[in-house]
Amino acid sequence: PVSPAEALRHSDALYDHLPAGVVVHGADGRVLSANRLAQELLGRSEATLLGDNPSESAWFVLRGDGSPMPVEEFPAYVVLRTGRKLSGLVAGIVRHDSTCWLLCNAYPEFDDAGRVRQVVVCVTDCTALKNTQHALEKSEERLRLVLKGSTDAPWDWDLDSNAVFYSARWWNMLGYPSGEGI
Repeated sequence: PVSPAEALRHSDALYDHLPAGVVVHGADGRVLSANRLAQELLGRSEATLLGDNPSESAWFVLRGDGSPMPVEEFPAYVVLRTGRKLSGLVAGIVRHDSTCWLLCNAYPEFDDAGRVRQVVVCVTDCTALKNTQHALEKSEERLRLVLKGSTDAPWDWDLDSNAVFYSARWWNMLGYPSGEGI
């Protein structure tokens, strides 16, 4: 049989080796614990995190669109306020000269009276995905500007969906208003 102390050591080791960052917040929002990956992703040491209340310290967090995220939208505070889990929130943590983008899921844990006792926030690094999305958006904007300034009449036929796109210039060259005539 495994002793309670040994079981606790095993669970602590597992907690530190999870493939996601885990931060546990108390009912007052203060950080109760943070595993090794969470510390790395947030760019803060365990000593800095423990007891910290993000609403009272210098956390600079971004929404998925890059605008500053107000404290009341931080995942732990949303769950503390609503009592409901939060899934799929993308947030950027600004660390010195870079931003680490995180996919956040937050879950309430309730006490016997049904009040939120603590919130478990799980974070996964999605910086590479966010950077790829940004590069794709810039590429699409460049293509849109090229096509807008072009005298060509591009059209596109998606063989998988059988959908056909005709540019406004294509319709104009045939003497039709956009989208009419065929």
